[in-house]
Amino acid sequence: MKFTALLYRLFIHQYKIKLFCLLSALFFWFYISLDSQFEYTADVPLRVINPPEGWMLLEPLPPRVSVLFKGSGRSFASFRFRERILEVEMRNTRNNVRLPLTADMIKNLPPGVRVVSILSPDQVTVRWDRLAEKRVPVLSRIELTPADGYTLVGDVRIEPDTVQIAGPQSIIDSISAVQTEKRLFEGLIKEIQDKIPLEPGSPDNVLRVSAKAVRFQADVQRIGERWMKGIPVSVVNVPVGTQAVVTPRTLSLKIQGGADLLAQMQSEDILVTVKFSDLQRSSGKRLPALIRTPKDVSFSEVEPKYFELTVKP
Repeated sequence: MKFTALLYRLFIHQYKIKLFCLLSALFFWFYISLDSQFEYTADVPLRVINPPEGWMLLEPLPPRVSVLFKGSGRSFASFRFRERILEVEMRNTRNNVRLPLTADMIKNLPPGVRVVSILSPDQVTVRWDRLAEKRVPVLSRIELTPADGYTLVGDVRIEPDTVQIAGPQSIIDSISAVQTEKRLFEGLIKEIQDKIPLEPGSPDNVLRVSAKAVRFQADVQRIGERWMKGIPVSVVNVPVGTQAVVTPRTLSLKIQGGADLLAQMQSEDILVTVKFSDLQRSSGKRLPALIRTPKDVSFSEVEPKYFELTVKP
């Protein structure tokens, strides 16, 4: 009970008077602080202005500079609401020099705030190189893993497949391509389309790329199987003045691949040849055929396996 009574006397009894005194004290403290002098350290963005035409920095300057300021509390009241910036004039700056950073480079300070010192960095190295640009291909680092029973049909298609890059001549000359981010997509059962960022391999403030990201597309189909009959067989490497007839003239294949791809295939899409030159190396007239299927299509069975060549002078 005594403790409760003590709390009552301290905080509740005549609380309006006590609250008024507290607010008055805070007001007078704040009023006095406005005229007091303070030091304050803040980061200031660094911006390059008026670079030489046709040239650009080989190495980027630091994006921010740490600066020590001094001023009254009243002046600092508006300090945070101003967009301070350190401007480095480059119009007449020579190449490969160390340029001191000075207080007069800092713009948009409120009245009453001054620069005590520039802490870090207090100077920058300026190295120029000629501005160059060229178009380079985009290389995919996308890995696709279809689910069981499915297969990837064709390559990953990138759009756009080339980009324009610009930057210092020495850097541009060393770049032959830009790459996408490395990503893995697993368990795919259908076509995939998405955007993916590029990794130019150089800081954005040195190398400029015409696109930050590209679109990619890949076709995933269920694995199918089909017998294709009546595929024509031709003879190649036949000497001039000689006729060669192959028997039989067609074959059948059991092919595997994406179901939609197989459904669209024609017999002319598969190239089957017998080499006349193999006849001289063979002990008989029965020769195997060379079979070439489209990309992403394989075969497991062939009928017949051998063919006869009849030579007519």
